[in-house]
Amino acid sequence: MKMEQNPKFDQAFAEVHATFRQDQIDLMLGRSGLQPCESLNSSSRKIMHSNQKKQAKTPKKPEVPLVGTGSENRYGHMSSAFIRSEDSQEVIAKISRYSMYPDHEYYLIIRNERNELNMVTRTVCQHNTETFGFLWNNDYLDSLNEGDVIPKGKVYKKSTSFDEFDNYKAGVNALATYASLPQTTEDPVIIREGFRKKLSSPELKPITVKLNDNDVLLNLYGDDTVYKAFPDLGEETKNGILCSIRKANSDNSAFTLSRDSLRNITISDETVVPKEGRVVDIKVFSNKQIAPGCEDGELYNVFEGQLKAYNDEENRFARQFVEAMANYIDNKDYKVSYELEEMYYTCKGRLEGKQFIEDGKISSNMVIQFLVYCDHTISIGDKLANRNGGKGVIADIWPDERMPKLPDGITPVDIIWDESTCVNRLNIAQLSELSLNRIGRGILDFIDTKCLNAAEIFDLLEKYYRFLSPEFADFLVDAINKFESDREAIIFIDSLLHPDDGPRGIYTSILPISECVDFDKIREIYKEFSYIKQEHLLVSIPNSDGTYRSVWSSKPSTVGEQFIYILKQEAEEKHSATSASSTNIKDENSKSKESKEYRCAITKTPVKWGEMETMIFLHCSSETVVINAMLMSLSPRARRSVMDMLLGDPYHVDIHIDMDARNRSAEKVQAIMKGMGLRLKFKKIPIVTKPVFEMAEQKMLFEIMPQKMLFEQVQQKMLFEQIPQKMLFEPMKQELLFKPLWE
Repeated sequence: MKMEQNPKFDQAFAEVHATFRQDQIDLMLGRSGLQPCESLNSSSRKIMHSNQKKQAKTPKKPEVPLVGTGSENRYGHMSSAFIRSEDSQEVIAKISRYSMYPDHEYYLIIRNERNELNMVTRTVCQHNTETFGFLWNNDYLDSLNEGDVIPKGKVYKKSTSFDEFDNYKAGVNALATYASLPQTTEDPVIIREGFRKKLSSPELKPITVKLNDNDVLLNLYGDDTVYKAFPDLGEETKNGILCSIRKANSDNSAFTLSRDSLRNITISDETVVPKEGRVVDIKVFSNKQIAPGCEDGELYNVFEGQLKAYNDEENRFARQFVEAMANYIDNKDYKVSYELEEMYYTCKGRLEGKQFIEDGKISSNMVIQFLVYCDHTISIGDKLANRNGGKGVIADIWPDERMPKLPDGITPVDIIWDESTCVNRLNIAQLSELSLNRIGRGILDFIDTKCLNAAEIFDLLEKYYRFLSPEFADFLVDAINKFESDREAIIFIDSLLHPDDGPRGIYTSILPISECVDFDKIREIYKEFSYIKQEHLLVSIPNSDGTYRSVWSSKPSTVGEQFIYILKQEAEEKHSATSASSTNIKDENSKSKESKEYRCAITKTPVKWGEMETMIFLHCSSETVVINAMLMSLSPRARRSVMDMLLGDPYHVDIHIDMDARNRSAEKVQAIMKGMGLRLKFKKIPIVTKPVFEMAEQKMLFEIMPQKMLFEQVQQKMLFEQIPQKMLFEPMKQELLFKPLWE
């Protein structure tokens, strides 16, 4: 069923398709064009999907959706991560940034037929913001050398979101079902452990390390013969530690700068802890010559030997870049792009001794910029989303053997959604996607188990596609007719039954707006392919001893693939650990930036009470809210009591606020009012409790009537007027409650 059956809309859609090309319509639709059967979703869910697509991360191994719209490639090809050559271009120079790793990062200077020069950068990854980014596919760039020509229209640089055929991939296909479980009420979802690994995504951590003249990098990665302060390019961090800095003090340098001491971290050292990861970029900026005039064996030279090697590489790269551009930069016959010109003058300034500027001023520090790459494995609390504006917070991750399995008893379900997730959200297109992939898998199972020839198989596929998209069915027929031999047809069928990459299913394309597969059409498809039914799943239920046994579900279910996005909202960034947090000059809890600068493993942000926390605890009385807020944040004296809770008896926690404890927020309000000549005085009024039905002079809440007088004739008004049972339907002076039908 469509949510909108107004014929005026159908007429308007027909006029749009008659006026504009499909690529123009895709451009106007934007991210809405990525929703199959989008007319089944409410407008609010379409907007939600658009926002979720902006917040989606690219998986490390993305896939093409089984049910698409045909707009995915047009949308992806407009990305800045998909670069196509507009002209035929020649590579006139190839300059490596690091001579010891020549293919790790390099720059290509290219020239087109109009003598326009541009620059192409080859890097492993691209950092966008915070810890998010993506990986580059550099297969074509790595095959180029000086003198090679990039043909017109060739895609020479693209991210891993595109396959070898330039298909756009932004998520993964998950075998999904819906169930009513306590863990999946509202937004929570359950995924399996094996699917969790499939949801890993790149995580890029930019780290800046500043060194003063008296700072010494510890020898954490070296030995007695080689002084190595941090991992080189392509190397992994050890124990999650990138480097550590120690302040050199002449008073105790004999101990702190000894050979053995420089290999061990002390409590006073500043340690950079990005956790596990691989270093993919190192840049050194300095306004001084590293170790000038030092001889071999001198301690100063040993400390900065590794830095000097990278600084020399930066100078070598700048020299080669300037030399490569010498014949073009001031030549009027060539037009240099802004990016290329900027790089040229940056390299030239470095060679001329131009000082490094940091935050708008000349810095006397030495600055090292690292980029650490690691795989982010999804965890409990992270968020997923489908293409219909539905999101799910991972509530639990079950082992593969505990997840429901298909009737084969082997294939586990990847994700379990709440069965009511699309009822109140009005985004039932997700059920159409689920059903279509279930039907597609059923058709492939039928083909795989029956002895059918190629013609019979193609007839089945054409019949199926006719229900979904007649235009796509015509495209399939044309493609089949172009097969030159039966071998090509067999290869095509085998790619459907046993795909090398991606899930097993029938890939289809349903145009947005003009085509839709509603429930009525799905019913017709089930009727046509009557051998496809809902499936009884093999589910696990707990035993009394904590183990699990497998039983068949009492009701059949529909299990099919859904295309899933990984959202940027991660549970790890919300995790905070603090006791007596650091304070500022006002003796207030101050927010720590150490975690963002990777100086500590876990955020030490103090506990803050917002509107939601206050409303949750108000049922315990407002005094409870104030006391907890003072213990966690507002009272300097009360915060010290938390140490008793941390270090005392864990089985008997009894923390009370000292009578001398002051609320810092209340003191600030009093200080403001004092400047106005006012005073806010807090006075504690004891709470007096009295029985509700106590006879007193004041007006009572309820007036009690003795139980024996409830149905007696008394002076006061009775709660009920007693009527003998035999008189219920007899004529009485007063009005009867019920009137008999026979009167």
